[in-house]
Amino acid sequence: MQRGGIPVKKWVTMMLCMLTVVFASQTVYAEEYTTYHLKEANMKIDIPSDCIVFMRDLDENHPGLEHFGFTVDDMLSVLESGNLYLDGIAPDSEYEICVVMEPDSKGNMREWDTDTLNLALQSRQNYLESKGYQCTALEIAQHIQTTFLQIDYCYTSEKTSFYVREYYTRYQDTMYGISLTVFGKELSGEQKDFLQRIIDGVRFEMDVPADEPKLKEYTTIYLEKPDLEITLPGDYVFFT
Repeated sequence: MQRGGIPVKKWVTMMLCMLTVVFASQTVYAEEYTTYHLKEANMKIDIPSDCIVFMRDLDENHPGLEHFGFTVDDMLSVLESGNLYLDGIAPDSEYEICVVMEPDSKGNMREWDTDTLNLALQSRQNYLESKGYQCTALEIAQHIQTTFLQIDYCYTSEKTSFYVREYYTRYQDTMYGISLTVFGKELSGEQKDFLQRIIDGVRFEMDVPADEPKLKEYTTIYLEKPDLEITLPGDYVFFT
């Protein structure tokens, strides 16, 4: 039996192959993410859910300690000495996502002009190369709240090699660095895509000055007759 000149058996095989390709391409980016609130760093960030994440509220019951053979003291020492507020490691140790934060007095990069941003890129490149890293790409990347310096660099030797894409910014007089490090090989296109997804989802919390009124809390009430939903300030007294 033929379908459009193609034997049915062959046509079914072709369709199954096409469906396999379609669904495979759809599931590549179907990775789940978990949102972490870094209170000390005043930010929220989404990290792939399969990462084993260490933060500064770490205790001895954290399952990642046994998985990697770390102690609480060792891990806290790494976090504090490196100004790390989040360290997310793939279960197979293929990659690591780090969030670094330090106080800074240079404002918000979103307000810098292109020349100043380019000078900052050059300065960051000089610093990394002085530490023995090789910079392979530098870009200026826009974010809804700030501007990032996007820097690719690597380190290779006979014994070890790693490749990094770093996003670096200053926001509200604070320096932030968010990086993805891949060990033993260059970043794949998929890894670059999920890092971009992480960066796009970063939210810095705005500090409200003491002399500015805070937003009121609101309460939503439901009225059966008429069928109506209404939201009013939470300090209101309701009579229905």
